[in-house]
Amino acid sequence: MNLTRLTILLLSAVISTSNEQKPETQENRDSTVIRPGLSAGPLELGDSYKRATELFPPKPRIDQEFSQAPGCGKELN
Repeated sequence: MNLTRLTILLLSAVISTSNEQKPETQENRDSTVIRPGLSAGPLELGDSYKRATELFPPKPRIDQEFSQAPGCGKELN
């Protein structure tokens, strides 16, 4: 096997293993990684207002809260 073919095979192996999904762990969920459509750090899409404020306690005189249309919850800035 020549060097070029061996290099291509090795690169293919590295690329295919790096694209594999890692199993979900508590460490992955608690990270600061934003996973579009799934989570932002430890906060997951669909978490309750209570969970959001436990993870990110409101800061007086800094954070703002606005009510939204009925059924749409609250907006926190």
